[in-house]
Amino acid sequence: MLQLKLITENDLEFVRQLRNANRKWFFDSQEISPEQQKKWFKSLYSGDLRFRFYIIWLDDQRAGTVSRKYLKQDVTEIGNLMLIPEAQGKGIMTDVIRKLRVRDNHFYIAFVKPSNKKSLAVFERAGFARIK
Repeated sequence: MLQLKLITENDLEFVRQLRNANRKWFFDSQEISPEQQKKWFKSLYSGDLRFRFYIIWLDDQRAGTVSRKYLKQDVTEIGNLMLIPEAQGKGIMTDVIRKLRVRDNHFYIAFVKPSNKKSLAVFERAGFARIK
């Protein structure tokens, strides 16, 4: 069963390891230390209720991450897409993105490195149009 749960402190090492393993796909590709991860987590929800960072759970196991940020009243960014290798290629992330697109008449965006073909394909399958 697929579930999205808000990140907790217990998820930090999972996220850090997954992020470091996939860092080449991020615009900021530096390796994250445990201390940096804790600092990031503490600042994560410091008053900004527009940003949500989710852990993707599949059959009671952590399978990945995704985030949603409301940029304006009618614009939302979806990002931080990561899956463990065992969960890739099964349509899970496409389903997750579709679940996050809950508002009608709303504009959803994602910023993806052009070299990240997998993420580009996932967003296109989820209904996004590519703008160069």
